[in-house]
Amino acid sequence: MSRRRRLNPKWLSLSLTLIMVLSVFAGPVSASLGTTTDGPQIQEPIPTNKLDTVPDDELTNVTDNVSVWDGSVLTLRPNRSDPQFQNAASWKVKTGTMYIRTDATTVKDLKKNPTYMYNTGEEIPFTFEGLTNDQLIENKDVQLVASKLEKGASVPGSLSAVTSNITTNENVTSYVVGEPTGTSGVNHFSFTPNESGVWMFSVVTVDDGNGFSETGDGNLSVNGNVTVVGVDAMPVHERKSCITTKPVVKPGENATINVEACELTGDVSHTVAIFSETSLNSYEQTINATDRDNVTVETEIAKVNGTAITPPDANIMGVRPGAQSFSGTATALSVFERLNNSTNQSQVEDVTVVSPKATIYGSTVTKVGPPKTTIELPIPADAPAGEYVVVHVATNKSGTKTESNRKNLSVHQSKPYINIVKGSGTITKSVVTPGTQFTIEITVNNRGTGPGTFSKPLKANGNQIASKNVEIAADSSKKISYTVSLDSTGTYDLTVDGESVGTVKVQAESSGGGGGGGGGGGGGGGNAGPPPKASGTYDSGHLSYGTDFRASLPDGRGVNGLSIAFSKEIRGQVIVRERAGVPGTIGKPAGTPVSWVQIEVPEDAEDNPATLTFSVKKSKLDALDVSAEDIQVERYNDEAGEWQVLSTKSIDDEGKYVVITVQTPGFSYFAVTAKQVDDGQTTTTTTTSTTTETTTDDWDSDDQTTTATPAQKEADTTTTTSSSIPGFGVVVAVLALIAVALVAVRRD
Repeated sequence: MSRRRRLNPKWLSLSLTLIMVLSVFAGPVSASLGTTTDGPQIQEPIPTNKLDTVPDDELTNVTDNVSVWDGSVLTLRPNRSDPQFQNAASWKVKTGTMYIRTDATTVKDLKKNPTYMYNTGEEIPFTFEGLTNDQLIENKDVQLVASKLEKGASVPGSLSAVTSNITTNENVTSYVVGEPTGTSGVNHFSFTPNESGVWMFSVVTVDDGNGFSETGDGNLSVNGNVTVVGVDAMPVHERKSCITTKPVVKPGENATINVEACELTGDVSHTVAIFSETSLNSYEQTINATDRDNVTVETEIAKVNGTAITPPDANIMGVRPGAQSFSGTATALSVFERLNNSTNQSQVEDVTVVSPKATIYGSTVTKVGPPKTTIELPIPADAPAGEYVVVHVATNKSGTKTESNRKNLSVHQSKPYINIVKGSGTITKSVVTPGTQFTIEITVNNRGTGPGTFSKPLKANGNQIASKNVEIAADSSKKISYTVSLDSTGTYDLTVDGESVGTVKVQAESSGGGGGGGGGGGGGGGNAGPPPKASGTYDSGHLSYGTDFRASLPDGRGVNGLSIAFSKEIRGQVIVRERAGVPGTIGKPAGTPVSWVQIEVPEDAEDNPATLTFSVKKSKLDALDVSAEDIQVERYNDEAGEWQVLSTKSIDDEGKYVVITVQTPGFSYFAVTAKQVDDGQTTTTTTTSTTTETTTDDWDSDDQTTTATPAQKEADTTTTTSSSIPGFGVVVAVLALIAVALVAVRRD
């Protein structure tokens, strides 16, 4: 075709902008392809050779040598069906579904829900599809370009600025990471981010010449003509951060969030957001682009309500959003009006709020301070009760390292949250004769916002021997005791709600007689009769300055043996048991459980690293339809209050068993699981760090707490030091439209 027109800026800019809205932390990169009127939009000369598999009027020249295809925002997506994706993705959030209507009968899902945080050093697999054009890149020379925003990078405002970023911007580092030949239909590409931050991955056709080449200074030069046909953006972190908080907060109060970036040093920018993931995921937005000169939007969200605070020195994944402050309620229409003003053009001709015309609640606060700090986030007074999510992103001063995580939080006016304080169990006698009474005492907390009843039984080797029903007021604790006796000799593991409270040994009286110490029955729990003896799911032994221990579990459901190689000499008893489950107070791991294992070691060895080798039954894996390469081991971190995936050293197939060796930093509950991306939804409402008593007093006393006033106003009240919205605020982008309403726009 000889006819050529410049792509209407409203179409491409709006498409990319709304993709960005649904991209956690990825906003700055996605937005970098938005067009505005402030940059040079080169239309001539037309390249001698350009992509010949699409009409000319679907191409926009951004420089003499670089073109962008209209559909580039829809072709490239992470390949979630690839097994490698489970290693690449660390956690995810659900953010609502976005569609684009391109004609009267075609509505396309942008496929940006859920949104993922990725791991540094892990290959991210992608699929590339040419929409309705299977021959889009068939037999074409293709380049895969990865670009990372460095410290000081800002959001470019035009298509030409994108090319400048790749070729001349010292704050953006770009690489050619692959040069395959395109095929028809679905293509499979990948790249491995070598550093945490915000990345953009592009698929480019080399239409003539040699295409892009690296200049050695982080930029690219171009020889000949190239066309961008696919682009996606993704956030990448080094590792998960630590989040602890009360499990339940009331509407209208501040949620106290304790956060720690374990491997960052010096000044750290901590950004914490709270929002209702379930609510946000319930609503949809549709871009109507049937008339590219009159782009409209339909949204099911009518208002956003919350608070946002960002200091001037904030640094979020290498991007500096600028100071801003917001508190109150904004309508969706004002949100888009603010968006239009931020780009100096009318990107959206019309916004229509459709049923159910919902209000979304969320808050975000950024604080610059030490790696370990406390942030107060307000919960709006009229926020509906339900399950919310806390997202934390921590970035070092240079912007080169980021840690992040998510955690569930309940918002309820009156809801109990009861748990046993780990390690609080005591036994009056560790060795008794049959029928002799002894007492077990535990401490139970209610960290919720309403009163509740503790009614968990005491069990010996899994057999109930006593029960209690005790009322506990909100935000208080009680000591609860069970007085019992056992008639049969043996060693008994005593548990309450799956939590080990100690071991008692019942042995016969020595020769010469003597009393039985109280007779049968007695106490609050009475005589339970002989519970079962330890079975083939339990093994123990005593090390005398040894470093190796082997447990045999012949009757194990999923594991029939476990070897421990301690990092130092151990003296004392080691107990290994395969469990039917774990206490409800610690929630569930990210993956699908294959086997639960609890390892108890002497106190001075609890926090010492060791190498664990699990022998997993292949029959159990087959029953769950799990392959050997898909298993992993997770450990419950008592201090962080969460399950963490351990580093796998090796996986070997040995006939009837799969042997997996991992490195652990300490001992607790373990789970052999099938890999599954963490979305925070497999965890019950009792997963927050409740087994350890972490309060604000446990944190650095000289660390100033950042506090925001609860958002209670029903007015669109905004105070900001900047005039625009910086890529929709990076972190708050997870809040979709909240991101636009709560974060001020980037200054030009």
